[in-house]
Amino acid sequence: MGLTINDGHPVKTGLESSDFLPPPLKLEAEVDQVLRDFRKSQELEYKMAKEILEEQKTFLQKLNQQLEYEKNVLADQSSPVVSYAVKERKKEIRRELHKFEKNEEDSQRFWQDLQ
Repeated sequence: MGLTINDGHPVKTGLESSDFLPPPLKLEAEVDQVLRDFRKSQELEYKMAKEILEEQKTFLQKLNQQLEYEKNVLADQSSPVVSYAVKERKKEIRRELHKFEKNEEDSQRFWQDLQ
């Protein structure tokens, strides 16, 4: 059960020590190893999804802060340029919120598929 990588060096799978076990115990050791590897990959996927969602959340919060600032400027001066900027900021927030919701749904679907 030896794996090799491109440079020809063997890769340790963690199963080598189970080679001396009877077949049922060897199978159990292999299943345990696969499940450990699967858990590690799930943890990595979780961390990646969390990072993406956190970054999007922070970005949306900053957009909302910018919108509030632009609204305050608009209240002080009724300018078509500022009014346009506020409308565009609202559109940008809607687009980013849609992206965030889509990523959130994709993450939820991914975790439901794993269960």
